[in-house]
Amino acid sequence: MLTVISVGKIIHQSSISRHFIPSVYFCGTRLLHTRPDLSHLQALPFPPTKPYVSSVLEKWRDEPVTSEACGQLFHLIQNKPGCGSLWSQLISVGIRLDRRFFAESIADFILSDPNKHNSAAIMSALSILVERGRFTDFYPLYIALRSRLSETDLQILAPSLIGLLSQSPMWNEAMDLIPLCDASVVSIQTRRVINGAVRYGSLDEVFSLLKSLVQSDLSPSAEFFNNFFHRFLSSGEAVNPHNTVNSLLQILSTTHWSIPVESAVILCEWFSKKSDWDAQLGVQLQRDECPVCASKLPTFELKPESVRGLAEQFYQRALKGTTPDELYLTTTPTELRSLDNFLSTLDSPFDCVIDLLNLMHTFRTPFTPDKASTFLCRCLLHLHHNFNLRRFCLVGKGNKIVRHRDFSNAIRNLGDRTGVSVSSFVTESKSLDDVFMLYMALWSGPNCYLVSNDEFRQHRFTIGPDLNLQLRRWQAVRQIAVQPHSSQFFLNPVKCNTKVHGSMDKGWHIPYEDNSPRPSYAPPNTWLCATPTKRSEVR
Repeated sequence: MLTVISVGKIIHQSSISRHFIPSVYFCGTRLLHTRPDLSHLQALPFPPTKPYVSSVLEKWRDEPVTSEACGQLFHLIQNKPGCGSLWSQLISVGIRLDRRFFAESIADFILSDPNKHNSAAIMSALSILVERGRFTDFYPLYIALRSRLSETDLQILAPSLIGLLSQSPMWNEAMDLIPLCDASVVSIQTRRVINGAVRYGSLDEVFSLLKSLVQSDLSPSAEFFNNFFHRFLSSGEAVNPHNTVNSLLQILSTTHWSIPVESAVILCEWFSKKSDWDAQLGVQLQRDECPVCASKLPTFELKPESVRGLAEQFYQRALKGTTPDELYLTTTPTELRSLDNFLSTLDSPFDCVIDLLNLMHTFRTPFTPDKASTFLCRCLLHLHHNFNLRRFCLVGKGNKIVRHRDFSNAIRNLGDRTGVSVSSFVTESKSLDDVFMLYMALWSGPNCYLVSNDEFRQHRFTIGPDLNLQLRRWQAVRQIAVQPHSSQFFLNPVKCNTKVHGSMDKGWHIPYEDNSPRPSYAPPNTWLCATPTKRSEVR
């Protein structure tokens, strides 16, 4: 035994040995472990715990155990407290320690007589059966489990069962379990089901589910798109790839979903292989014109009624609160009255709301009246000339500079020279001034911009998932970020409507996620441009 250990150490420490004598390395490693002997598990304290089970299994090689050995162990421990939990732990710990042959043999024992085992053991067996692709064994065991579950049990296990079913050809049975899930996880479980559909379902089923996601305003995962393109394009499973691609892109053109870069590469290769198409990845749009094919793309239009509705709901949820527990969490009744009075005195909405403190902190501008006013006048001039903005509102908290005479005189002189007007709204130093600036910009309508580097994640979260999406889209087209270390002073918001545009006749522009850094509210601005080479003749 001492010799084996020394050889094991030498082999473990020598990378050369592992490269040139892999069989010796493999054998030495195996000799350090023993064959599985289930009788050793009797000595475990019961109820068993995963650390104790792990301490035994890590000494064993990955070899299956016989059904007879499992039966003997079952008989020996059946009267011990918590004995039923041992079988699920043997599988879960076995998988974690990469003892998969061993874990699968335990699942086979459970499969031989499910009635002997509790639901946790059967769930563990189902997990390794679906991992191994043993669907003919998976389904009857799943049916056996379902037959014993009460309505309460089924509701508790629904998310886990959906996860298992969606990895199998029985994915469609998971649809009936989604209504049993808590509302907070319905979107996650729905994505799991459609991931199962794209792996095992028909094209008609996949497209039907995609359309239902569009209606629910849920987006598929990157896994879905990658599986779709791998299955129906790369492997050639689609009977008519042309129609398949066209159908998918037509659906995407009605949403703001972006495909992952892996899918974009597959799609680009598919277009490039066609003799009458040109395709290019990595296209960056600065305005609304493609730099590759010179096509004009539709711009993003904010409808006045949608922005007005967003402003009203934001006021209720973020400023005022919708429940007694949420009432005035971000402001006070006095501040809210001050805001309402301030807005009621205005004769017209603002063109731009500026997060004053955020802007000055970003550029490390000293908080003195002369330097702050000089810096701000530069910013206002730039916004006026480049975005044609005239009516500004500065929002900040506890800032005495805004009320200083030298500061206000400098801003007034700028207005006299250029025609811009600047108002200010100052909150208490302990207030959350960002909710006020967000609301003012929304209240001002679809043409108002917000200048800030704050991404407002907290407020997007607190207003709920439905408004979160609306606010994020509004930020993408109306929030102007600043770039202190760039020759371009301001980062322009999105102009082009970030969705799939085009047709098989005129060509496609497809946004995709390339994982480049950007604000959390901003959609990707990397596109696949695919155009037919004989486009003029087609027209």
